[in-house]
Amino acid sequence: PRPLSREQARQLAASPLIEIGAHSVTHAALSTLSPPEQREEIVQSKAQLEALVGRPVTSFAYPFGDLGADTAALVREAGFRSSCTTEADVVRAGADVFRLPRLAVGDSADLADTLRGPA
Repeated sequence: PRPLSREQARQLAASPLIEIGAHSVTHAALSTLSPPEQREEIVQSKAQLEALVGRPVTSFAYPFGDLGADTAALVREAGFRSSCTTEADVVRAGADVFRLPRLAVGDSADLADTLRGPA
């Protein structure tokens, strides 16, 4: 695994099947930062990514799944519509859209197994 190039990110973002979301500027554990520092990480990651891909970025993933008491509200204030933690679970009706769980998938075979469910 390696980071995408800027051009690869643009190509991926052009697909109607792919959503590109923000993840902070420096990948800091947000709960260790003051609210103004968190806001800067969140807002700048959105602005920089939107400039790169040329379209709105509406979702955010907390680095390390880490968020403090103010973090979800700061993400909402920055204009995101949803955000993900690293909590391993499925999204259920009534879930907080600024604390969504997610399932980690390694490769395409893992994805197929995850989608099939338990044997």
